[in-house]
Amino acid sequence: MFSNDDSGYYLGMRKSVQNVGVPCINYYYEHYTLPYMKAINISYKQSYNLNYKGDALFLWNDHAALAYIEFNRCPKEKCYAIGAPRFDRWLHSKNQQENIITLMAYPGPEYMAEFNHWDVMIILNYLSKKYSHYKFYVKCKNSFQEHCLGIYAYKSGWNNLIIDSKIDNVDLMSKSKVIIGLNSLSILEGLLTKACLVNPFWGDACLPDNLLQIDPNDDLVKKCFAFPDSREKMCDIIEDVILARNYVDIDMQSRLKLFNNYIRFDSDDSCTAKFEHIVVSLIEKEEKHHISRLL
Repeated sequence: MFSNDDSGYYLGMRKSVQNVGVPCINYYYEHYTLPYMKAINISYKQSYNLNYKGDALFLWNDHAALAYIEFNRCPKEKCYAIGAPRFDRWLHSKNQQENIITLMAYPGPEYMAEFNHWDVMIILNYLSKKYSHYKFYVKCKNSFQEHCLGIYAYKSGWNNLIIDSKIDNVDLMSKSKVIIGLNSLSILEGLLTKACLVNPFWGDACLPDNLLQIDPNDDLVKKCFAFPDSREKMCDIIEDVILARNYVDIDMQSRLKLFNNYIRFDSDDSCTAKFEHIVVSLIEKEEKHHISRLL
């Protein structure tokens, strides 16, 4: 199984495994959730007219699968939109909220909102002093980011923020009452929770629609996310949750619908189960073909 398309050195690997009767599977992931990356990849495949010659192509969502099929990149019978195994854990999550506010974002250039991330940390530090019965987490992507942010927070006197890279994402997000995210996959994962979802939309977080993970002008998105366009409005949204004022009922049906626009998620069937079923059927098919050749 490869996590790339049928080109470059993967071509030789694919031919090698198929020559010995082993099914070849490609799993395309994550970057197809970001609209402009999807557009780039579709344009590339259309221009070069590549044809997938593996045995199965697994994708995160139906839009990507449709693009492969429409541009003759992969035959329909080989193309499967099965979602992502990492989200299977949400099928068993209890979503029991605690007094937790979480920033699920990273100050790296790939998320295109470095300065806004610092703004949000300043806001959380201010609120952490005002509401000491709440925990304010800044979830880091790795230990290096945790170390760098920890030093900066210490020197800035942000002693009430919990900066952590090791805490489990599902555990933290399912317990959070507010989840703040920028241009990352984590803000999409928040759709599987009952938390208030906030996407800051001022400063360098104001990007063209085609560079955003979620479109603030989309009607379905508006049902699921708040887009504060200033520090003051961001503060108000978080305080509304802490003080239980201006309560807005969580529409889980809309959230699941929006999540499935990016990543296939079936609440009654896991991605892992679908993956295993398809792989087993491919192996059995290859075994029958191998036996028929021997006979």
